[in-house]
Amino acid sequence: MVGFDEDFKDYGYEDLLFGRQLQEKGLRILHIENPMLNTDIEDNDVFLQKIRESNATLKKFYTKLRGSSSLIRGYELLRRCHLQGLASWLFKRCKKGLESNLLSSNPSLEYLKVYKLLHLSSLMNEE
Repeated sequence: MVGFDEDFKDYGYEDLLFGRQLQEKGLRILHIENPMLNTDIEDNDVFLQKIRESNATLKKFYTKLRGSSSLIRGYELLRRCHLQGLASWLFKRCKKGLESNLLSSNPSLEYLKVYKLLHLSSLMNEE
C-alpha cells in the first residue's frame, strides 16, 4: 500500500515522493499535458515564499527524495564539483537582485531556476 507520507507537514514535494513510491511498486506514471486557466493566481511574493518553504522541505527530506528531483540533481552536481560553498555565497550576494527581478512585473524564468538552486545550496550549506 502507498499513501502520503505523514512526516510531510510543510509545503512541497509530498506528491513527488508519492509518485516515486508508486513507481517503486511497479505502477507506471503517465504525465499528461493538461493546460488550464487559473483565475486565483498568487502574488509573486507568495509564490517566492512557497519556493523557500519547498526548498526547506527538500532539505529535510533530502534522503527520501534523492533521485527524484532535478533540483537535488543540480545541487549534487555543485557538491561533486566542490561548488556548493560558492553557490551559497552567490545566493547571499545575489539574493536581493534575483528577488527584485522575480517580484517585478516581468520576472525571468531563468532567474527563478537560479534562485531555487542557489537557495537550496545555501540551505544545504547551513549544516
